[in-house]
Amino acid sequence: MSSAAAGDAEAEAESLGCASPAGRVLARALDKVIKHSSWRKHSALVAASKSALDLLSASASASDSSDEASSVSPIPGVAAAAADAALGALLIALDPASPKVTEPALECVSSLLSLRLLHGEVAAAADNTLPVSKLFAAVISCGGLGDESLELAALRVLVAFARCPVVSVGGDCLGQIVKACYNLYLGSASGGNQLCAKLALAQVLAIVFARVEADAMDVRVRTVSAADMMDLSDRSLNDSSVVQAAQAFINEAMEGSDVPEEVPPLDVPAEADGSGEDEGMSRIREDGLALFKNLCKLSMKFATPDNPDDPVLLRGKKGIALFNRKPSKGIDFLVRSKKIGHSPEDVASFLKNTAGLNATMIGDYLGERDDFPLKVMHAYVDALNFKGMDFGEAIRFFLQGFRLPGEAQKIDRIMEKFAERYCKCNPNAFTSADTAYILAYSVILLNTDAHSVMVKDKMSKADFMRNNRGIDNGKDLPEAYLSALYDQIVNKEIKMSADSSTAQIKQPNSISKLLGLDNIINFVNWGQAEDKALGANDLLIKHIQEKFKAKCRKSESVFYIVSDATILRFMMEACWAPMMAAFSVTLDQSDDKASASQCLKGLRFAVHITSVMCMQTQRDAFLTSIAKFTSLHSAVDMKQKNVDAMKAIISIAIEDGNYLQEAWEHVLTCLSRFEHLHLLGEGVPTDSSFLTVPLVESEQKNQKFSSGLSSKRINALQNPGLMAAVRGGSYDSTVAKTSASSLVTPEQISNFISNLNLLDQIGIVELNHIFTHSQRLNSDAIVAFVKALCKVSMTELQSPTNPRIFCLTKIVEVAHYNVNRIRLVWSRIWKVLSEFFVSVGLLENLSVAIFVMDSLRQLAMKFLEREELANYNFQNEFLRPFVIVMQKSNAPEVRELIVRCVSQMVLSRVNNIKSGWKGVFMVFTSAAADDAKSIVLLAFETMEKIVRDYFPYITETENTTFTDCVNCLIAFTSSQFNSDANLNAIAFLRFCAVKLADEGFGCQEKCADEPSNLVMPDGNGTVNKDDYISLWIPLLVGLAKLTSDSRSTIKKSATGQ
Repeated sequence: MSSAAAGDAEAEAESLGCASPAGRVLARALDKVIKHSSWRKHSALVAASKSALDLLSASASASDSSDEASSVSPIPGVAAAAADAALGALLIALDPASPKVTEPALECVSSLLSLRLLHGEVAAAADNTLPVSKLFAAVISCGGLGDESLELAALRVLVAFARCPVVSVGGDCLGQIVKACYNLYLGSASGGNQLCAKLALAQVLAIVFARVEADAMDVRVRTVSAADMMDLSDRSLNDSSVVQAAQAFINEAMEGSDVPEEVPPLDVPAEADGSGEDEGMSRIREDGLALFKNLCKLSMKFATPDNPDDPVLLRGKKGIALFNRKPSKGIDFLVRSKKIGHSPEDVASFLKNTAGLNATMIGDYLGERDDFPLKVMHAYVDALNFKGMDFGEAIRFFLQGFRLPGEAQKIDRIMEKFAERYCKCNPNAFTSADTAYILAYSVILLNTDAHSVMVKDKMSKADFMRNNRGIDNGKDLPEAYLSALYDQIVNKEIKMSADSSTAQIKQPNSISKLLGLDNIINFVNWGQAEDKALGANDLLIKHIQEKFKAKCRKSESVFYIVSDATILRFMMEACWAPMMAAFSVTLDQSDDKASASQCLKGLRFAVHITSVMCMQTQRDAFLTSIAKFTSLHSAVDMKQKNVDAMKAIISIAIEDGNYLQEAWEHVLTCLSRFEHLHLLGEGVPTDSSFLTVPLVESEQKNQKFSSGLSSKRINALQNPGLMAAVRGGSYDSTVAKTSASSLVTPEQISNFISNLNLLDQIGIVELNHIFTHSQRLNSDAIVAFVKALCKVSMTELQSPTNPRIFCLTKIVEVAHYNVNRIRLVWSRIWKVLSEFFVSVGLLENLSVAIFVMDSLRQLAMKFLEREELANYNFQNEFLRPFVIVMQKSNAPEVRELIVRCVSQMVLSRVNNIKSGWKGVFMVFTSAAADDAKSIVLLAFETMEKIVRDYFPYITETENTTFTDCVNCLIAFTSSQFNSDANLNAIAFLRFCAVKLADEGFGCQEKCADEPSNLVMPDGNGTVNKDDYISLWIPLLVGLAKLTSDSRSTIKKSATGQ
């Protein structure tokens, strides 16, 4: 307190008639109590306080005659009656339901103890008649839990009771002080108060054991340091101001009151009456020993027993315990009980700063996809400052606060937000947030690979660099940067402390489980060689080979029991060819149901073993053999064993899909042929009926065979697709035979339609299950599946006589099923799909191109439902096929459809479009130069609506989006079809110039203030000076070119005339 303030306080106390130091302290506190009291609610307190003030004033005026009365008073310098009245008023004021009244009472008690103005002995609860004991009991029952200022005031009083040398606090009461500090540490909703409670507890223990060592009450004790008391469990370390405030608190508590008077210390005997457990032990050491025993018992307990009177259990611990069981319910409970605020920022602060929370549960909650937890996660990450941090340091700092969840989608959402935040704080670190996102996964995988005892073949530095090649928007990151990052992670593991809420059981692979990252390896592809998939090292292989050689030299047979399944690989390499011959020949020549079943089972198991063992050649051989035995390529000869072979194909696809890789092409080819035959059997019109011009065939040739046939057979005679299927072909053929020598007879048609009934054993639902099951495929498998599906679909679509869209429709379905995969995997899927959509969109078959563009529109609408964070480029990559086809297609119908699709996306998903604006403007820029007038006008109509109604959405993203918009408008000024569109485009350019001059488009959020090189147009927006100039250049250059345009109206409009 300043000298002026101290003088004012002293004068005020003296005006109340209090001359002694204790009287001034009491008078000032009681006056505050009266001022903050409610006259109706606290009438008894006000009356007691006024009575105490009157007695204090009277005792001051009669000080000369009251020496004898004050000698027995618990407060030196104050008459016994006045002291009892003042302490009685303070006892009434120590009501936790009224914080404004309680706080000055606590401050008063703290000041009295600090100035050694309160004398006496704090006895056990059974003997609670002494005034000091009553005061102590009231402070303990008050607790202060729930109100931040009261919590600090209560902690200050507890430290004062422990350090006051003229107040003797017994062993049991010392234990209550420790328990009260501990409860505040556990139950406080404020991270700063929790840290203060931790320091207070440490300080109390330091005082007690310093007295035990010196066997004296008045000892010098070093103030504890906040830095020395911190560990990773104290999440408030993320804010240095919290640590500084806690240190200031404990320093103030140890320095004493700010009242200027000094009172000489009073001597209090340190020796007890010899009633301790050990003969001759002093009371100080006896109390210290009792406290030490209680601490030992407390440390051995996993949890304290439930006590309904304990405020921490009633107010704080219940919410924390509920969170550690079910995070969402715990947050709801804490919000309803007003322990934390209801905003995402309040909840994020609670997760970040509260001790006792389960780190795994924090990670699970932050990874939830529901709206509120997602906002909490964004607020949690946005509260972190990564400015100036190296990428490895940033991700290490980020993962200290929680444990990554085990679900891939949850990890994806968290790492996506981390990458966005890192790039905002360090805008020049990478080209886009995509780079930081991919590199974050790479660092996590490297950490797991380098420090997990379960991984035998460690990732080398060369492997790490190869895995991260081209991730910076097609460019490589500097080798020195990746090398330093690799060394940093390998030399120092990224890990976090164990959960504070539960005892941690160490597992043999606890290192890899430390961050919950064991499953990362399952969904991230880093190009590992196939021979490393089994984890077999060279010594094991050499040992097994020597065993086989030794066995060949022995005449007797010896049965070996092995524990490593790797030996199956060598067994299969030795006998796979005879096995396949035995199964295939028997299955081909025998129609016996039992024999066929055993052969198919053998082939099925062979596919499984060779797939798991990564024996690609052998796997393809077995699988191709089963595919040929389906006889789908020549259905006229189909038998029951062929249907069973198709069932085996479906079973393989579902059970071994993760291992098929390139062999998926054989499986999907069978599914495509089966679906085609199924539709023919149902008499449904084929896809070629609307994808091509129907072939004109003479019906008169077949009319003589139509008598006596069913309606299905009559339809078959009129279906050229079915006729081609009856003719059949080889397994590898994609075009049916059309030679004159392969004329179809009525008997063949009758047998064919009869055989189609066998396919009814397999429902179309079973086929669809394979595509819905694609959600369960791992990252490598889903990419291989999509590649094979695109390849088979291209084969279907390019058929000159019978184009089909079965696989194309399944591509759209599979994309829908897997669109919620982590972006790292989805980007690999989309790279395959993007190339496919471009290839098909440029086919000469107009119907096929239109159909695939409409399918792409459906996918884009679905994808744009997902919010894109800042600095990412996912949407732009997704819309790239529209841009390429728009620029290269020769069909005006296709180009018009693309413009309509993009217009629909803008109008319906404008709130979510971020990086996608670049693709939108590129499509419309190409449309502006189109030869078809309808396309130009249609594109400009949407462009006009964008500028008029959605201009703020453009400027809230990247600066380059504004430039793309300007270039698009300039392109429309050159159109030769509509002068009104030209003039409107120029007017929109002037509108953009006005907006740029007025607002500046402060679209890039800054992580920290950067005062240098900033421009603030009109005091509103804030952009970097170089960026601001770059926005003007294309606008001014475009308008300058228009001033020399040959069209007079354009020239006048460009010059503003």
